[in-house]
Amino acid sequence: VAVVAGHCWPVWLRFRGGKGVATGAGAAFALSPWMLLLIPIMVIPIATSRYVSLGSVVAALSTPVLFAVLAWVGAVSWETVVFGLAAGAIIIYRHRSNIDRLRAGTERKLGRTPAEAH
Repeated sequence: VAVVAGHCWPVWLRFRGGKGVATGAGAAFALSPWMLLLIPIMVIPIATSRYVSLGSVVAALSTPVLFAVLAWVGAVSWETVVFGLAAGAIIIYRHRSNIDRLRAGTERKLGRTPAEAH
């Protein structure tokens, strides 16, 4: 969780960092290779909607669910589910402006310039 928070709010950049998706995915993959299942879970919404933020939010929501299934079958510890919940919550929190733009229909699609966003 600290790596995701550190990426989102780095001290050295005056607490202005990224949204934590790549860092969270890397940490999830390190915790369990089964988390590679997140790749199609993220890519399918991006490919069908062209909204990268939608794929990121879907993956963030899916992470604790997938970790819970893996914990249920004994592939990971239940503490890993807590990581999934916390990291997913941080990622979704960092995407709140994207979620607002998705709702308003003003979010930029993949491959479009900012002028073409609307």
